[in-house]
Amino acid sequence: MMSSRKMGTECLHGSGSVPADATLLDFWRWAFGNICSNNLRGIFAEWMVAKLLALKLTVRDSWGEYDLQTPEGCRIEVKATGRVQVWAPAQSGYIQPTGCLAVSTKIVHRRSMAALSSAVSPLLV
Repeated sequence: MMSSRKMGTECLHGSGSVPADATLLDFWRWAFGNICSNNLRGIFAEWMVAKLLALKLTVRDSWGEYDLQTPEGCRIEVKATGRVQVWAPAQSGYIQPTGCLAVSTKIVHRRSMAALSSAVSPLLV
């Protein structure tokens, strides 16, 4: 089922049990307000990479074969990790990414690569 992109101001409708002032934005704030949570960190990273590359954002496909795609057709898989956790780890570790920026056989637009390179280092895609 394809969903249209929502604005957050939409009221929720139900069989009378939903409060009249309940909005989609209320739900978003409750469910996704903590971007440090492990399950949301990756989604936030996907959004940030898309913004850095100035990609047109529609509705996220959570079961897609890849996370993002450039207008040139380059498919991007975003990975994220973080030292800060919502749970209290026994000890705080240091994260040292050892991967590299992997590019498919298609040429990535120079502006896109420059945006990624200048924004985050190191960046695993």
